[in-house]
Amino acid sequence: MNDRATWIKNRVKVLKEVSKRAYYSIILDCTADLSYVEPITFVIRCITGEEPCTKEQFWGSISIEHSTGDALTDTFSRTGRDENSTEKYALPKL
Repeated sequence: MNDRATWIKNRVKVLKEVSKRAYYSIILDCTADLSYVEPITFVIRCITGEEPCTKEQFWGSISIEHSTGDALTDTFSRTGRDENSTEKYALPKL
């Protein structure tokens, strides 16, 4: 299986698992550096199993120019769109 198919398969698996959970969160983490571009990491955290257990799944990372609340919301809402889309933001392509 090629890298792109594996990447998609893993994302579908995560979404199916998260959709079964009553509680989950989406975490956006920015790490500032000396450049004007900040890397942002997407992580999904959910509660799993009969005995509650927290599980985190790395979703991907991209670079952004602004880390304000509005900019992060805009970036997140555009992330993961169809690869044929002309959207500015998308998770890294393999």
